Amino acid sequence: MNILVDMDDVLENFCEAWIEALNKRHGSKVKEKEITQWELNEFFPFLTDKEIYSPLEEKGFWKNVKPVANARKILKQLSYTNDVKIVTASHYINIEEKMNWLFKYYPFTRWDDVIVTSKKQMIIGDVLIDDNPRNLIGGNYKGLLFTRPHNKSFKINNYLPQIIRVNNWVEIKEIIENMEKIYSR
Repeated sequence: MNILVDMDDVLENFCEAWIEALNKRHGSKVKEKEITQWELNEFFPFLTDKEIYSPLEEKGFWKNVKPVANARKILKQLSYTNDVKIVTASHYINIEEKMNWLFKYYPFTRWDDVIVTSKKQMIIGDVLIDDNPRNLIGGNYKGLLFTRPHNKSFKINNYLPQIIRVNNWVEIKEIIENMEKIYSR
C-alpha cells in the first residue's frame, strides 16, 4: 500500500510546541486543549498574525517539538511492508530545521520519502493520515483524520466512508492492517 503521512500534529506535537512558545514569549496561559479551531488568532486575540507565526520562523523552534506517542514504532513497522511517504505543507523558511528533526526522530525515512506540497489532493495514495480535514476532502485516498483539539468540531459523519477519525497510532495500525488484508486478496 501507499501510505501518506502528514508531519505536523500527526508525527509530532507541533501545535503544543507552538502554543508553548507563544505563552513563554507573551506571558499567556493558553492550553492546547483549548484550541478548538484552526485559527490561533481566536485564542491569542491580543497578538498580530506576525507575532503568532514568528516562533515558526525562528531557529531552534524544532528543538521543543516531540514525537507523538507510538508514531515512530508503528510507522517503522508499517514501512516494512508498505511504501510510506511523509507529506507536509511546510513553509520554505523552516523546511531545513523541520527535515533535520524528521530524520533525527524517524531515521528510517530518507529524503526520497518526503513530499512537500501545499495541495495534498495532488498526491495519490491508498491512505492519507492528517490532522487537517481540508487535506482529506477530495483526495484520491482513504482519509484518516488524526484527532487533535483543533479538529474535534469537524463533523466526520458528513464525509463517511471517505474519512475515518483516529485517536492514536494504535488505531491507525489496526485500520491499515485491515486495509492491507483487503488489498492482498
